[in-house]
Amino acid sequence: MIDDQDFREFFAAQYGHLRRLGFLLTGDWSQAEELAQESLVRTYWVWPRVRRLEHPGAYTRRVLVNRHRSLLRRALVEARYATRTDERETYLPVLGEEATEL
Repeated sequence: MIDDQDFREFFAAQYGHLRRLGFLLTGDWSQAEELAQESLVRTYWVWPRVRRLEHPGAYTRRVLVNRHRSLLRRALVEARYATRTDERETYLPVLGEEATEL
């Protein structure tokens, strides 16, 4: 069972640090808040194991950095796909006079 009070104290102590780290990585406070919150949620899921670590804050910071890297990779793949599809010619079928009557 998760000790909610223990995690609340951890959350209060770490949130500001995580938010600043997120800002340093993204340059945007709203994205930084999202990263901080998501890393704390992911830490909460495994809190019984993480709380026994010598530095649980370091684990949460690693989660934040890894999540940011994952989002960057996804954005890169999406950008590559978008440019690849823009370069292709669009297929426009040649329709006869009958098609215009439709």
